[in-house]
Amino acid sequence: MIGATENRAAASRGRSIAERTCAACRQKAPSRDLLRMAQAPDGSLVPDLRRNLGGRGAHVCPTRKCIVHALKKHSFDRVFNTRVRYPNADDLLDSIKSSLFRNINTLLASGSASRFLCAGTDASRKCLNEGKAACMLLASDATERERFETQAKERSIPTRTLPSKNLLGTLTGRRPTGVVTIKDRGLADALIAVADRLEALY
Repeated sequence: MIGATENRAAASRGRSIAERTCAACRQKAPSRDLLRMAQAPDGSLVPDLRRNLGGRGAHVCPTRKCIVHALKKHSFDRVFNTRVRYPNADDLLDSIKSSLFRNINTLLASGSASRFLCAGTDASRKCLNEGKAACMLLASDATERERFETQAKERSIPTRTLPSKNLLGTLTGRRPTGVVTIKDRGLADALIAVADRLEALY
Protein backbone atom coordinates (compact mmCIF):
# COMPACT_ATOMS: atom_id res chain seq x y z
CA MET A 1 0.00 0.00 0.00
CA ILE A 2 1.01 3.59 -0.47
CA GLY A 3 2.88 4.85 2.54
CA ALA A 4 4.30 1.49 3.65
CA THR A 5 7.87 2.60 3.00
CA GLU A 6 7.35 5.85 4.90
CA ASN A 7 5.70 3.97 7.75
CA ARG A 8 8.62 1.58 8.11
CA ALA A 9 11.09 4.45 7.95
CA ALA A 10 9.24 6.35 10.65
CA ALA A 11 9.13 3.27 12.86
CA SER A 12 12.87 2.73 12.45
CA ARG A 13 13.46 6.31 13.61
CA GLY A 14 11.34 5.74 16.70
CA ARG A 15 8.55 8.06 15.55
CA SER A 16 4.96 7.07 16.21
CA ILE A 17 2.81 6.37 13.18
CA ALA A 18 -0.62 8.00 13.18
CA GLU A 19 -3.39 5.44 12.93
CA ARG A 20 -6.99 5.96 11.94
CA THR A 21 -10.09 3.77 11.93
CA CYS A 22 -11.90 2.78 8.74
CA ALA A 23 -15.45 4.13 8.80
CA ALA A 24 -16.71 0.89 7.23
CA CYS A 25 -14.86 -2.13 8.68
CA ARG A 26 -13.68 -0.33 11.86
CA GLN A 27 -10.17 -1.72 11.47
CA LYS A 28 -7.25 0.50 12.43
CA ALA A 29 -4.45 1.22 9.96
CA PRO A 30 -1.73 3.85 9.39
CA SER A 31 -3.44 6.98 8.10
CA ARG A 32 -1.31 6.98 4.94
CA ASP A 33 -2.76 3.58 4.03
CA LEU A 34 -6.34 4.83 4.18
CA LEU A 35 -8.40 7.11 1.96
CA ARG A 36 -9.15 10.43 3.64
CA MET A 37 -12.59 11.88 3.06
CA ALA A 38 -13.56 15.49 3.75
CA GLN A 39 -16.83 17.37 3.99
CA ALA A 40 -17.24 20.28 1.63
CA PRO A 41 -18.90 23.55 2.78
CA ASP A 42 -22.18 22.42 1.20
CA GLY A 43 -22.09 19.23 3.29
CA SER A 44 -21.15 16.89 0.45
CA LEU A 45 -18.58 14.15 0.91
CA VAL A 46 -15.43 14.44 -1.21
CA PRO A 47 -12.24 12.37 -1.46
CA ASP A 48 -9.10 14.11 -0.19
CA LEU A 49 -6.49 12.21 -2.17
CA ARG A 50 -3.81 14.85 -1.63
CA ARG A 51 -4.68 15.06 2.07
CA ASN A 52 -4.67 18.84 1.95
CA LEU A 53 -8.33 19.77 2.46
CA GLY A 54 -8.99 21.60 5.66
CA GLY A 55 -11.34 20.67 8.44
CA ARG A 56 -12.09 17.37 10.05
CA GLY A 57 -11.42 14.26 8.02
CA ALA A 58 -12.78 10.73 7.97
CA HIS A 59 -10.99 7.62 6.78
CA VAL A 60 -11.92 4.48 4.92
CA CYS A 61 -9.99 1.55 3.47
CA PRO A 62 -9.24 2.41 -0.19
CA THR A 63 -11.19 -0.59 -1.48
CA ARG A 64 -14.46 -0.85 -3.36
CA LYS A 65 -15.94 -3.02 -0.60
CA CYS A 66 -15.31 -0.58 2.27
CA ILE A 67 -16.13 2.56 0.28
CA VAL A 68 -19.46 1.18 -0.95
CA HIS A 69 -20.32 -0.16 2.52
CA ALA A 70 -19.55 3.19 4.19
CA LEU A 71 -21.74 5.06 1.70
CA LYS A 72 -24.59 2.56 1.92
CA LYS A 73 -24.64 2.63 5.73
CA HIS A 74 -24.08 6.41 5.95
CA SER A 75 -21.10 5.66 8.17
CA PHE A 76 -19.58 9.12 7.76
CA ASP A 77 -22.46 10.75 9.65
CA ARG A 78 -21.03 9.27 12.83
CA VAL A 79 -17.49 10.43 12.09
CA PHE A 80 -18.46 14.01 11.17
CA ASN A 81 -21.20 14.11 13.81
CA THR A 82 -23.61 15.58 11.30
CA ARG A 83 -25.69 14.53 8.30
CA VAL A 84 -23.52 14.22 5.23
CA ARG A 85 -24.55 14.57 1.59
CA TYR A 86 -23.52 11.27 0.06
CA PRO A 87 -22.43 10.91 -3.57
CA ASN A 88 -23.41 8.03 -5.80
CA ALA A 89 -20.98 5.16 -5.11
CA ASP A 90 -20.06 4.62 -8.77
CA ASP A 91 -19.50 8.36 -9.29
CA LEU A 92 -17.21 8.52 -6.25
CA LEU A 93 -15.26 5.44 -7.32
CA ASP A 94 -14.89 6.82 -10.85
CA SER A 95 -13.61 10.12 -9.44
CA ILE A 96 -10.98 8.32 -7.36
CA LYS A 97 -9.97 6.13 -10.30
CA SER A 98 -9.56 9.20 -12.50
CA SER A 99 -7.23 10.78 -9.95
CA LEU A 100 -5.16 7.60 -9.76
CA PHE A 101 -4.96 7.39 -13.54
CA ARG A 102 -3.74 10.98 -13.62
CA ASN A 103 -1.12 10.00 -11.06
CA ILE A 104 0.03 7.13 -13.28
CA ASN A 105 0.11 9.47 -16.28
CA THR A 106 2.32 11.92 -14.38
CA LEU A 107 4.69 9.15 -13.26
CA LEU A 108 4.95 7.73 -16.78
CA ALA A 109 5.55 11.18 -18.27
CA SER A 110 8.39 11.67 -15.80
CA GLY A 111 9.79 8.27 -16.66
CA SER A 112 9.60 8.97 -20.37
CA ALA A 113 11.43 12.27 -19.96
CA SER A 114 14.15 10.48 -17.99
CA ARG A 115 14.33 7.62 -20.53
CA PHE A 116 13.20 5.08 -17.95
CA LEU A 117 10.45 3.60 -20.15
CA CYS A 118 10.47 0.92 -22.83
CA ALA A 119 7.07 1.12 -24.53
CA GLY A 120 5.79 -1.54 -26.91
CA THR A 121 6.42 -5.24 -27.45
CA ASP A 122 9.86 -5.14 -29.06
CA ALA A 123 11.33 -2.51 -26.73
CA SER A 124 9.94 -4.28 -23.66
CA ARG A 125 11.24 -7.66 -24.74
CA LYS A 126 14.70 -6.18 -25.32
CA CYS A 127 14.65 -4.48 -21.92
CA LEU A 128 13.56 -7.71 -20.28
CA ASN A 129 16.23 -9.81 -21.97
CA GLU A 130 18.94 -7.32 -21.05
CA GLY A 131 17.99 -7.53 -17.39
CA LYS A 132 17.06 -3.84 -17.15
CA ALA A 133 13.37 -4.24 -16.26
CA ALA A 134 12.19 -3.13 -12.81
CA CYS A 135 8.49 -3.73 -13.48
CA MET A 136 6.03 -4.09 -16.35
CA LEU A 137 2.61 -2.58 -17.01
CA LEU A 138 0.44 -4.78 -19.21
CA ALA A 139 -2.91 -4.14 -20.87
CA SER A 140 -5.55 -6.76 -20.09
CA ASP A 141 -6.29 -7.11 -23.81
CA ALA A 142 -2.65 -7.28 -24.94
CA THR A 143 -2.02 -10.17 -27.32
CA GLU A 144 1.15 -11.30 -25.55
CA ARG A 145 0.13 -10.44 -22.00
CA GLU A 146 0.37 -14.00 -20.65
CA ARG A 147 3.75 -14.56 -22.30
CA PHE A 148 5.18 -11.37 -20.79
CA GLU A 149 3.71 -12.26 -17.39
CA THR A 150 5.42 -15.66 -17.52
CA GLN A 151 8.76 -14.22 -18.60
CA ALA A 152 8.59 -11.51 -15.93
CA LYS A 153 7.71 -14.04 -13.23
CA GLU A 154 10.69 -16.18 -14.20
CA ARG A 155 12.90 -13.14 -13.59
CA SER A 156 11.09 -12.06 -10.37
CA ILE A 157 9.93 -8.85 -12.06
CA PRO A 158 6.58 -7.51 -10.80
CA THR A 159 3.79 -6.86 -13.29
CA ARG A 160 0.56 -4.91 -13.01
CA THR A 161 -2.40 -4.98 -15.39
CA LEU A 162 -4.36 -1.97 -16.66
CA PRO A 163 -7.79 -2.21 -18.33
CA SER A 164 -6.88 -1.81 -22.01
CA LYS A 165 -4.29 -1.07 -24.69
CA ASN A 166 -6.11 2.15 -25.49
CA LEU A 167 -5.79 3.34 -21.91
CA LEU A 168 -2.13 2.33 -21.55
CA GLY A 169 -1.37 4.07 -24.83
CA THR A 170 -3.15 7.22 -23.68
CA LEU A 171 -1.27 7.21 -20.37
CA THR A 172 2.05 7.02 -22.23
CA GLY A 173 1.08 9.49 -24.95
CA ARG A 174 1.21 6.81 -27.65
CA ARG A 175 -1.07 4.80 -29.86
CA PRO A 176 -2.69 1.71 -28.23
CA THR A 177 0.07 -0.10 -26.36
CA GLY A 178 0.04 -3.58 -24.84
CA VAL A 179 3.11 -3.38 -22.62
CA VAL A 180 5.34 -0.77 -21.00
CA THR A 181 8.49 -1.70 -19.11
CA ILE A 182 10.01 0.54 -16.43
CA LYS A 183 13.75 0.51 -15.85
CA ASP A 184 14.02 2.66 -12.71
CA ARG A 185 13.32 0.96 -9.35
CA GLY A 186 11.99 4.06 -7.59
CA LEU A 187 9.58 4.82 -10.43
CA ALA A 188 8.56 1.16 -10.58
CA ASP A 189 7.73 1.12 -6.85
CA ALA A 190 5.66 4.29 -7.17
CA LEU A 191 3.70 2.92 -10.15
CA ILE A 192 3.07 -0.41 -8.42
CA ALA A 193 1.71 1.37 -5.34
CA VAL A 194 -0.75 3.42 -7.42
CA ALA A 195 -1.71 0.42 -9.58
CA ASP A 196 -2.47 -1.63 -6.46
CA ARG A 197 -4.75 1.11 -5.14
CA LEU A 198 -6.46 1.28 -8.51
CA GLU A 199 -7.01 -2.48 -8.63
CA ALA A 200 -8.67 -2.44 -5.20
CA LEU A 201 -11.40 -0.16 -6.57
CA TYR A 202 -12.64 -2.65 -9.18
